[in-house]
Amino acid sequence: MTEHGLPITVYRLPITDYRLPITDYRLPLTANRLPFTLLILWAALLTFGVYGRTLTFPFFSDDFFQLPFLDAHSLGALWRTAEGLFFFRPLAFTLWKLLYFVVGYDTAVFHLVNLLLHWFNGVLVAWLTARLWATGAAYQWPRGFVAGTLFLLFPFSYEGVAWVAAVMHPQFLALILLAIVGYWQAFYPVTPTGSRRAWLWGGASLLCVLLAPFAHENGVLVAPLLVLVEWAQGDGARPSWRRLARAGLWSAPLVCWLLLWRQVPAADGAGSLALNAWPTMGRNALYFVQGGAYPITWASGWLRDRFALDGFWVTALLALPALALLVWGQRRAGWSRRSWLPWLWTAVSVSLAILFLPWLHVSAAPRMLMLASVGLAWLWSDALWALAAGGHWRRALAGLLLAALLLQNVWFAQAQLALYAIGGSAIRSGVTAAVAAHERGETAVFINFPAWIAPQRATYALGQEGDILVLGPELLPAMVWAHSGQWVDVRAARVDAIRQQPPYYTGPLGDGAAWGVEQSTAVFHTVYFTDAIQVQPAGRLGVAAAASGVLATFAEGLRLLAGTAVFTAQGLQVDLTWQLVGPPPPDITVFVHVLDGDGQLLAQADGDPLAGTYPFSAWPAGTMLQDQRVVIAAEGAVALQVGLYNRVTGERVTAAAADGAAWADAAVTVPVIGRR
Repeated sequence: MTEHGLPITVYRLPITDYRLPITDYRLPLTANRLPFTLLILWAALLTFGVYGRTLTFPFFSDDFFQLPFLDAHSLGALWRTAEGLFFFRPLAFTLWKLLYFVVGYDTAVFHLVNLLLHWFNGVLVAWLTARLWATGAAYQWPRGFVAGTLFLLFPFSYEGVAWVAAVMHPQFLALILLAIVGYWQAFYPVTPTGSRRAWLWGGASLLCVLLAPFAHENGVLVAPLLVLVEWAQGDGARPSWRRLARAGLWSAPLVCWLLLWRQVPAADGAGSLALNAWPTMGRNALYFVQGGAYPITWASGWLRDRFALDGFWVTALLALPALALLVWGQRRAGWSRRSWLPWLWTAVSVSLAILFLPWLHVSAAPRMLMLASVGLAWLWSDALWALAAGGHWRRALAGLLLAALLLQNVWFAQAQLALYAIGGSAIRSGVTAAVAAHERGETAVFINFPAWIAPQRATYALGQEGDILVLGPELLPAMVWAHSGQWVDVRAARVDAIRQQPPYYTGPLGDGAAWGVEQSTAVFHTVYFTDAIQVQPAGRLGVAAAASGVLATFAEGLRLLAGTAVFTAQGLQVDLTWQLVGPPPPDITVFVHVLDGDGQLLAQADGDPLAGTYPFSAWPAGTMLQDQRVVIAAEGAVALQVGLYNRVTGERVTAAAADGAAWADAAVTVPVIGRR
């Protein structure tokens, strides 16, 4: 029995040995699948946790001339012309066109695309980091998680995520990253793959190279970036010229883009480029240096304002210690080709903007740092890795610094998104008001509607923070159309005398109010609150006379034809219809007192008609208009007292009812409809 059993034992040993390679072969896949799944969830948590509120934002700025262009062209025409635009980016327009076919111009869906692209790019950056810094089949997932997190929370990416028209930037970045990932999977797979799978990865990479510049002109940088990544993988020996030549050949599809780009009609021809002067290049470069040194240049805005310093000098001085810290980190880790990759990636990413774009464009476009943020994520993760090497206390210090940096980035992004939300409330309120006026057959006029919004104190010394809402008054009709599907007549007026001073800066549209109009016009004025901007009714010109007669006749040749007070979502709306039957009276204005059930004053809304912009002294004889006011703090109101008084002497103007009886205290009583 013992002799008979020995062969059985010997026979089973090869089976055990045969299975070991299978276990070893699957270990890398199993080991990478779990962290990759966690990475996807972590990136989604960061992206939607920080930027999720953008789903409630409306369209902004360039959206109001790009969406009409999109609407006016077929899907095929988007690839044949850019006439009327200053760029040829048909891939982004194709994406929008397909979305329009499915959901129309749904703002939430359009913003969701930006969010998903940013999330996807964060996953790719983390995976690429773990792969490029890998040792054999051992992915460097901790480094990948740190780099991906720094990328997702890079402070200057807020514009590329929050603004629909900036979708080109995360879109072409996604194509560049996919091109590199596909190239790497085709030629440097961790585990052996068949030739068919390698060809698929290679073909997908070439397709992404071709499509990248059709999303944005900077997509042409995919070729030098791919060569850089290939070069950086050398382990100290010179990389094979065949490898570099192969990576260089990956730029061949860009020729197709160039030929088409040169032929497409655009507002400035086929994209003529003029090299910047040296001072402009220097300013542009310093702006991008500020972005690269963001953990320390974060204090540059405060220093500039606190000590009245030049922003360029402050930025340069603060950037020096940041750059020194990055160099120290690379030196501590040991210089190699791979350690040069983040520096060269960042330099190549911003090269075209430094050389060709004007300073005003660069300083107003933090989204242009999105491609460079990949290299910057690598740089700062390298510095943190170098700091963490050497003991538990160093790792703890690196962790604390990383947490502080991420909190700083989140705070900055949230501050910018808060401004977007405030500006967005103005756009949505304006659209509602303009559509309501159009349905009444009236032209809408907005007084002091914001063109842009910015913080009172900038975080960074260089560049423009905040948001451009509407590029000009001529785009107001497109703003309404983009959100309602209706083309309406909307105009802007600017009256500096009634401008408010909210806890942020804004710039109003328009050149000045001129109320000598004949057509029916609904006038709205813009009210600025701490956390919102509302377009409220100010009055209506060209109204018809009320059939009910006259409510009160005043001694100065003025008649109050009608008066109502109704609670709305915005507050207590007061409508007063006035008519001037004599010469315009000087120094006469309106008082509106809101009373409670005991006759006590709750609030008042005194001032000239049309939000204080159209005094009676400017009225031509025979003018009739409806003056509208919104009283915010009017809870418990039951009645109004309305009348006229001399703004110089304070004396009230006598008022008589329709039957000739004098109104007590020269005040007309108007009941409040509804209660709050």
